Amino acid sequence: ESNPKKVILNNVSGYVKCGGITAVMGASASGKSVLLQALSGRIQDMSVGGKVWMDGKVVNPRNPNNPIALVPQGDSVIGDLTAREVTTQTALFKRNEPREQIDQDVNELLEKLGLSKVADGIIGTLIFRGLSGGQKKRVEIANELIASPSILLLDEPTSGLDSSIAYEVISCLRDLTRTSKCHLSIILTIHQPNSRLLELFDHLLLLEQGSCLFFGTLEESFPYFADLGFVCPPIVTATDYLLQISDTNFATKE
Repeated sequence: ESNPKKVILNNVSGYVKCGGITAVMGASASGKSVLLQALSGRIQDMSVGGKVWMDGKVVNPRNPNNPIALVPQGDSVIGDLTAREVTTQTALFKRNEPREQIDQDVNELLEKLGLSKVADGIIGTLIFRGLSGGQKKRVEIANELIASPSILLLDEPTSGLDSSIAYEVISCLRDLTRTSKCHLSIILTIHQPNSRLLELFDHLLLLEQGSCLFFGTLEESFPYFADLGFVCPPIVTATDYLLQISDTNFATKE
């Protein structure tokens, strides 16, 4: 066959609990970003099979009315605008509500994300310096949350951030899910979280070359892999332990 089919994802399944956070982990090129694109209906030139369930019903990710939002890994907002302008314009485009209500919701959301003090400064471009990396990422999150999605997908939200700022961003997301009264759940991809970040996730989905290697809580992963012969050494962090198991480029034999 001149153009053989290449399988990027194979029989991957999992879930995010209502008001919770599921983290998708795996080595580079394991299919993490493609999974989020499939769940958000962003894949156009590949064949996608399987079903997506939400609240007990099968949904079509490509239906624009589905309450699913995606924050991509790269910059997704116009840097010449302010955080308030970007979020307000998105709300005006996606919500059919009075301007007074939208302005109030924008102010409340920016405050929850810790952006009130920088809401009227430009986000920043390659030429003009604006917000910090963590602040920019929170603006991108606000830009999607203002449309009140039920499921928020984030592709590598901690990419390019130091460990302290990364923890700040994920902690903010966790607070939003906990105070949403089960109206917001989050699925995110993350490459190499430290132990503090891992504790903020409700479930982990570990991918290996597009297949599901493990799904469950962090606590469940240790006995699961130990039964398979992969015991976590005392001096190895949980993240390194999981990535060494999932990355075939590493030697995993003891």
